[in-house]
Amino acid sequence: MRIAADLEEEAQSHVSLGLTQEQKPVFDLLIRDDLSKEEIRQIKSVSVEILKALQRRMEEVQDLFAKQSTRDGLRQEIYDLLYDDRTGLPASKYDDECVFHAMVDSQSMG
Repeated sequence: MRIAADLEEEAQSHVSLGLTQEQKPVFDLLIRDDLSKEEIRQIKSVSVEILKALQRRMEEVQDLFAKQSTRDGLRQEIYDLLYDDRTGLPASKYDDECVFHAMVDSQSMG
């Protein structure tokens, strides 16, 4: 019963964060233990924007990952969102290497 309760809690964890089920995995890739409340708010915001960008591209392009140029464009759009001075990741906590490892880890999970 404890395992079932833990699974249910994890399944609903997006609600306590104010995220949708679709936004939570992006958030999970970016979150770190050493963040302030304001930095966590920034991570939530950029997670939402990245998911919107992916959804928008998926609606515009039929086979989003078929062409290298399309993948490169999407990668650049995500990079721009992550490193936007105003709305991106907290620059003091994230650098290119940190984000690269998060993205590589996500690809190995899928």
